[in-house]
Amino acid sequence: MKRLDIKWGIILGLVYLVWLLASYYLGMHTDGIVKIWIVVLVSFILILCTLILALQDIKTREEALNFREGLKSGAVISVIGGVIAALSQVIYFQWVHPEFTDLMVEQTRVHYQNLGVADEFMSEILEGARQSFGLKNYMIQAFGFQFVFGTIFSAMIMIFLRSRR
Repeated sequence: MKRLDIKWGIILGLVYLVWLLASYYLGMHTDGIVKIWIVVLVSFILILCTLILALQDIKTREEALNFREGLKSGAVISVIGGVIAALSQVIYFQWVHPEFTDLMVEQTRVHYQNLGVADEFMSEILEGARQSFGLKNYMIQAFGFQFVFGTIFSAMIMIFLRSRR
């Protein structure tokens, strides 16, 4: 693991944390599912932009950077960013928005109630929502999101950087 990989992994993780907090304070976590999709879309863009900057920086400093080494650096950056993203969820759930799970469960209840779902099915649906919108699941999603899309984006970026020689 190279120092630049660690540096950019920390930057990627901090970008995630800043966006998580900014999107919350902009009110995007309390107005339903539609705004959550905007948060996710912006997250994709932030991962992509951070990785472009990271891999360009690494490529500038290491002229002989090939596709495999660039992909490896992107994966390492994504793992480090993913660990920080998962830990960011702990901060979010414990201190910033501890009522997030309850809020989302309540929105789920209202949604299914408006659809006319029978009460005998509601408790099962709400338990599923409680797990889906819980800290553990969000930590797994944050790490997986960063790692999977970070690695995919790294491959795409390295193809582009290689063709620009």
